[in-house]
Amino acid sequence: GQDVIDSCSVLEAVVPTLHADLWPKVCDLFPAVGRALRSKYSIIRQAAARCFAAMCDVITVSAMHFVIDDILPYLGDTTVLANRQGACELVYSAYPPT
Repeated sequence: GQDVIDSCSVLEAVVPTLHADLWPKVCDLFPAVGRALRSKYSIIRQAAARCFAAMCDVITVSAMHFVIDDILPYLGDTTVLANRQGACELVYSAYPPT
């Protein structure tokens, strides 16, 4: 679990500084971060949400397509609470209240 948190923290810090030629490599990580958003552990979901929010800030079009197609449907998941929580945490991290 700690490795996932550390990896998400590193990605969150590094993605804004990456050259655009490396963005496709980061896009390959979207599914893995999406799985972390569905973790039963809140600290992993929170780290993944912050990481994905940073990716959305930099790689906006590709990341938001992934969010809309693969993450937002979990808001309607009535069977697994962690899925709804992860999707909500991502939306909150990407668009915090002002």
